[in-house]
Amino acid sequence: MSNAVNRAYKTLLSPMERIGYVLERHGKSVGEGEQAEDMGLIAEVLEVREAIEQSDAAGLARLRETNDGKYFRDV
Repeated sequence: MSNAVNRAYKTLLSPMERIGYVLERHGKSVGEGEQAEDMGLIAEVLEVREAIEQSDAAGLARLRETNDGKYFRDV
């Protein structure tokens, strides 16, 4: 049991581990050597990361609301 807890903790600490887990739970996987080919998605991710870095608390709340709307629409 402690092995499972340690593995879960490690997964939660790493953004890459977290997204890998989420993708796996939805029946998709991205291998370590694979790369994203959707340049629009890559550009959107970079734009959002920049917006996060430049946002205050209210801006972060708006970004989260926008992201949640996209997530629940697509899932």
